Amino acid sequence: MKLSMVVSSLCLIGAALLPLGARAQFGGGGMPPGIMHKIQEWKTWRSQHKNLSNLGTMVYQLQQLEQDSAHRLNKVQAHKLLVIMQKWSGKKSMTEAQAHTVQVDIGNILTLPQIQKMTTYQMPWANGNRGGGGGGGFGGGKPGKFVFPDPPKGGYNPLNPATLPFVQMRPQAKKSMAEFVHTLAHS
Repeated sequence: MKLSMVVSSLCLIGAALLPLGARAQFGGGGMPPGIMHKIQEWKTWRSQHKNLSNLGTMVYQLQQLEQDSAHRLNKVQAHKLLVIMQKWSGKKSMTEAQAHTVQVDIGNILTLPQIQKMTTYQMPWANGNRGGGGGGGFGGGKPGKFVFPDPPKGGYNPLNPATLPFVQMRPQAKKSMAEFVHTLAHS
């Protein structure tokens, strides 16, 4: 599974904006009513939690930036980002205000060209593109099928993959986040 697919799941936005990709999984027909209801719940959650959603997107963009030799973080920047990520990695949830503060802290580390480059990275599922990666469609808990989760009710932290509402994605998300942290630590 691609790192970008995991990060898009970490961002939670994939579930909120999946109508085109999901429609394709159902052969172009309509989605089951339960899925449509959950998509609407995610859209509502996302509109009420913009800072958490945007921080998730920012993490994806930072990972993409690290793959760009012309824009990747230098050693000092990587260390500062690592300190921020480590501070939050074990916390079960983050408020909207905290997510905003973390975004500002990360933004203060970056140069203008890096920020401009980050804005060019679109999430893999944007415009109906699911970004590659695995597996089946929406299933009701059937083996090999993706279970469409409810939006977080008890908290969420985009920098802690253990809080990811997409339970099936947690192992890969943890692995991908650990790889990103390792990359930062060895920059």
